[in-house]
Amino acid sequence: PVSSSAFLFDARSMARLICPEEVPRHEWCGGMWYKNLVDDLDAVVGICWQPAGSEHEAHWHDAPELYVVLEGSAQTLTEDGMVEIRAGESLEIPGRAIHNTIAGPDGMLFLFFFPDGPQETRCYCWTHEKCPGAGSPCVRGCGEGKGTKRKAIVDGETWRQEVVTLPRPGAMLTKGHRFVYVHSGEVVVAGITAKAGQLVDLGSRGDNKLLKTKQDGTSV
Repeated sequence: PVSSSAFLFDARSMARLICPEEVPRHEWCGGMWYKNLVDDLDAVVGICWQPAGSEHEAHWHDAPELYVVLEGSAQTLTEDGMVEIRAGESLEIPGRAIHNTIAGPDGMLFLFFFPDGPQETRCYCWTHEKCPGAGSPCVRGCGEGKGTKRKAIVDGETWRQEVVTLPRPGAMLTKGHRFVYVHSGEVVVAGITAKAGQLVDLGSRGDNKLLKTKQDGTSV
């Protein structure tokens, strides 16, 4: 059977559907743009486009951050220097860790997550100077799989990200994740039907919700 898969994230009490195309776009330097899909006191989720060859200059901020690459690639700063990050991989960024990315030939589209907000209150420090005691960003990969599958990509104190793949028809519990991003196809969760490229904010942290495939080729 054709499988489905999705990204699940941990970071409101009613579930809500967020359609990125309906969210205002903010232009940034070098042709970059971003949209704040969720902008709450306890979570910020956004989507950002970085054009080919553009640089998101070195910076840090107090809160940890998570990138999830949806399309394209980039060179990104880690403790091993500049390494490539590609679609399907994530970048775990500790608080106060310097990070910077240079988009590859096809640009890079990625989700970004913060465990606090709102975003307008965040202070960015644009510098190459490392903060004493700060950690380094780390690339995490999801790998490949067939059939019913769930794989933890990031599993730490701040972030828990899983990739879930379901055969059609299929169902699986979200296991307490707050956010469900549909990478491809269509799913039903908490009574909400979400299509590829849409985000569901489940609200309550820790509540298990049933995630079901609705059509062929769904991944979350």
